[in-house]
Amino acid sequence: GEGRLLHLLAGGQGGAAIVNSVAEHQMSTWASFWNDYGVLLYFTPIGMYYCVGEWSDAALFLLAYYATSMYFCAIMVRLLLVHAPVVAVMAGVGVSRTFYKFIPIARSGAMFPLTLPGARPSPPKPKPGEKAAAGKEPEAPPIAEFKEPRYPWNYAALVVFVTCVGCLVFTVHSRWVTSETYSSPSIIQRVTAPSGETLFYDDYREAYFWMRQNTAPDAKLMSWWDYGYQAATMAKRSTIVDNNTWNNTHIATVGKCMASSEEECYRILRRLDVDYVFVVFGGMTGYSSDDIAKFQWMVKIAGSVYPEVQVKDYMNAQGTYSVGAGAPAKLLDSMMYKMCYYRFGEVSRQEQADRIPYAGGRAEDTAAPGEYGYDRTRRTAVARTGFELRYLEEVFTSSHWMLRVYRVLKEPVRG
Repeated sequence: GEGRLLHLLAGGQGGAAIVNSVAEHQMSTWASFWNDYGVLLYFTPIGMYYCVGEWSDAALFLLAYYATSMYFCAIMVRLLLVHAPVVAVMAGVGVSRTFYKFIPIARSGAMFPLTLPGARPSPPKPKPGEKAAAGKEPEAPPIAEFKEPRYPWNYAALVVFVTCVGCLVFTVHSRWVTSETYSSPSIIQRVTAPSGETLFYDDYREAYFWMRQNTAPDAKLMSWWDYGYQAATMAKRSTIVDNNTWNNTHIATVGKCMASSEEECYRILRRLDVDYVFVVFGGMTGYSSDDIAKFQWMVKIAGSVYPEVQVKDYMNAQGTYSVGAGAPAKLLDSMMYKMCYYRFGEVSRQEQADRIPYAGGRAEDTAAPGEYGYDRTRRTAVARTGFELRYLEEVFTSSHWMLRVYRVLKEPVRG
């Protein structure tokens, strides 16, 4: 839409908060390029060199396609899909021209330039005093002739060998990326236990199955928009917002609800006629893509519609989002914090390690095993525990605490 276009034209610095919050709209990193292209990153400049030297219509098209798609995919990582075809073609040009140039030299075992197949030799120069025959047209120049510097055959053989190894490495890399990156379902988390055993966290499906079996068919669910399509498909329930992000105001209302106090959140939930709210929480497992990590975007999107929601109110003195010591009161009082960390202070670090293998991508900090309320993702003890909920009731928490479901009470708990 218009927001994505502005995001591209502004070099990734503009656009609405809802556009900037999407993971696929972030700037590409070198890790993204290497993960998708592998050794093609080395073959592509070679192809560009030959295209510049040839300078035909086809070569000019490839160069223009490469330059424009490179700009846009650097701004938005999802556009690597647009850039990938020309990278494959350009790398193919580089590999084929390298083979075409060096294989004959390597096979000949000689040290001389190679004339391309189909080339005609240059006509002999007339001897001194001789003139060309009258009426005879001068011979046409050769249609193609190598004008490259001389290469030893062993140097050419080394170039061919390195290129072949690069092609083999690309094949292995492509198989690995296909099996590890693009074939693993995103709703099932694979982790390695301390014993070396591979385990799977199936909390998403566990929670959606519970919702389908234990809620009324006309129940309305609320969560952050990332999970809207999943919940509608797997739980078979209506959702307040989903991945169709065209309605920014609606999503901002959900963000305001998550960022508000329990009393204000309850008023919004009743107005939207919500029956259940669920959050994704990674503090118990080390899962980094949870709702606490996305909370900053909830605040920013809510603030773009509701001026009373100020981003600075949810940041600590260092200007960052933190749930540990020094966390601001607004954040600790928000409904998102309370739904994620409700009863979290009852679990010690030793219990976490015994019950739930760590799912983070880096080594776990194992200090202070007796500490309670320790967030394994943020690597800090949370600032507030032991609170009670008055307007919501916990009805389900998945096996590894990754999904937590709350029922909206029709009447608040008294006392």
